[in-house]
Amino acid sequence: SYSEAFRKMVAQLRREYAFNGIPGKEPDWDALVAELEPRIVEAERNNDARAFYRALNDFVLAFPDGHVGLNGGLIGAQVFAEQTAGGYGFAIRELSDGSFVVVYVLENSPAARAGMRVGATVTAFNGLPIGEAVSQVRPLTTFSTETSRRYQQVRYLLRAQPGDTAEVTFANPGAAPVTVTLTAIEERQSFAATSLYLGVDPNALPVEFRLLRSGVGYIKLNSNYDDLHLLIQLFERALRTFQNNRSPGVIIDLRQNTGGAPLGLAGYLTDQPIPAGQSEAYSDATGRFEKRGVPREIEPNETQFRFDKVAVLVGLACSSACEFEAYGFSQIPGAIVVGYYPTNGIFADVARGDYRLPEGFSAQFSAMRTVLPDGSLLIEGKGVEPTLRVPITAEGLLSGQDVELQAAEQAILGR
Repeated sequence: SYSEAFRKMVAQLRREYAFNGIPGKEPDWDALVAELEPRIVEAERNNDARAFYRALNDFVLAFPDGHVGLNGGLIGAQVFAEQTAGGYGFAIRELSDGSFVVVYVLENSPAARAGMRVGATVTAFNGLPIGEAVSQVRPLTTFSTETSRRYQQVRYLLRAQPGDTAEVTFANPGAAPVTVTLTAIEERQSFAATSLYLGVDPNALPVEFRLLRSGVGYIKLNSNYDDLHLLIQLFERALRTFQNNRSPGVIIDLRQNTGGAPLGLAGYLTDQPIPAGQSEAYSDATGRFEKRGVPREIEPNETQFRFDKVAVLVGLACSSACEFEAYGFSQIPGAIVVGYYPTNGIFADVARGDYRLPEGFSAQFSAMRTVLPDGSLLIEGKGVEPTLRVPITAEGLLSGQDVELQAAEQAILGR
């Protein structure tokens, strides 16, 4: 039954959820159950699979953990489609100074017909200052960091049901502010315009590389889940190419790598082991979280390469195993981590955290954590932070240039 499956899942999670006992990570179990169990029972009484899904989804969204998720099958897909079907025909980004700029306007959309142009500054939404309106948004997925949450809040602010209305105050470049009422239409282009995966080529090789005009080597690591043998071959080939060309430095781009298998590729660039934390998981034998295996290290590779400087490009799409790679590269002496944002801050093992539920639903929760010698979590909840934070400006976003890559190249060249 719905209620029996829910109670069984919660009982197991109270014992085994990876971040139990971690301040800011463990949910308030009693409050969650008090809020959601009556909804589960009511859904069961009414044989309402959709209401069951919505209650489970609210349960999942209570976890500050980007690895936590719910697969609702066709019902879940329908609910998501309904909640994101409409938009007003424009997209915005938050800048480093806290202002919001329009980065996309759909042709012949409500926003376009109201005179909004790319580069406009948005100052209010439905009577609230724009920053406050963004803070009230509840996105439809989970997050491990506030940076990731905030990015998606900005995106989801402008999702609506077709026919919904919103009052928007904006000022086009060089013009006075105006307040207009927009009616949402069915469109997803504006949502896609600020996707973290915009421009990803699903047919690309796992590793792409080239020499920039400056002579700096550039490697884009597209995935850690493709053909891993080919990935390693291409990565080594790239480093050898750059070494043969006496590149002054190497840029490793991880911004759109969503993870897969942690490979420890930093081992090609250092002859010293890189400590990478200790895994811990719940033990049925002791009833406590215990160490699993030996402390993790990124081992030096037999084949070694050296460059004067190494820069690592990171961003919010870099998750899980990608973050392990980013962490490893960040520990190379003298490495520069460059980006608008840190990595996604999602780092845990979910192998024992799968739950099968009625109606063909399934849920995933973190089951193993990685801690550093001081007891703090590795990567989870903070990500790999840039040491060179690139300011997010209207000029940069609207330039059509890869400003982060340019910053990394300039850092390597010492300019």
